Amino acid sequence: MESIPKTALVVGATGAVGRELVRQMCEMRPDYGRVIAWVRKPLNYRHAKLFVEEIDFDHIDALPPEQVHDIYCALGTTLKQAGSEEAFLQVDVEYPKALAQWGRKAGARCFVLVSAPDASRNSKHFYLRAKAKAEKAVRAAGFRSLVIARAPLIDAQRQDFRWTELLGIAAFGLFGRLLPGKYDKYRPMSAGAIAQAILAATQEPRPGEQVVYPYEFFLPPRADDNADDDDEAVMG
Repeated sequence: MESIPKTALVVGATGAVGRELVRQMCEMRPDYGRVIAWVRKPLNYRHAKLFVEEIDFDHIDALPPEQVHDIYCALGTTLKQAGSEEAFLQVDVEYPKALAQWGRKAGARCFVLVSAPDASRNSKHFYLRAKAKAEKAVRAAGFRSLVIARAPLIDAQRQDFRWTELLGIAAFGLFGRLLPGKYDKYRPMSAGAIAQAILAATQEPRPGEQVVYPYEFFLPPRADDNADDDDEAVMG
């Protein structure tokens, strides 16, 4: 019996990772029959499965329930774009929180949050404390499956120029070579590769919380993993 195609909702679809999530869902995920994108401005992509809805993010709680199975939250801004810490928190914390609450009422079973490595409420860095707050907020919603994707710096051409990302990418180019392996979770990745890793984690999402570091998706299989497969083959 064929399974009924699912509906995915992508929020933050005009960002680098969000755009790639939408594209790959439409082109490479046959289990998604509909892909809904909530945006503030038009999305420069068209597909038969894609339904773009321009919404007011300040009033997510007022939006009527819409049947969705999986929600992908790729919202994010910068202090420069936001203009203040308060405005930054509105986008990076309050919007994901409101989205998670809306999603639970709508009956979604899986929620994906694009976060950052080392997100912690005890961090010295405002950005990482904000990401930790967002993780806590969506965790509290109580989804059957929660995937937190701690994505590294995005190695991509952006419409908005981001000095911090460029400096981070340059720094990793130096220290990543000097200390291979130690800083892999910070290794800059393309938006397409990050989206690919996230979608691999949601192909069959596990119950409970799953923290994903996208670089791990591209690591070669470990020797003990192969040994386990061999043991299963013998037992079978």
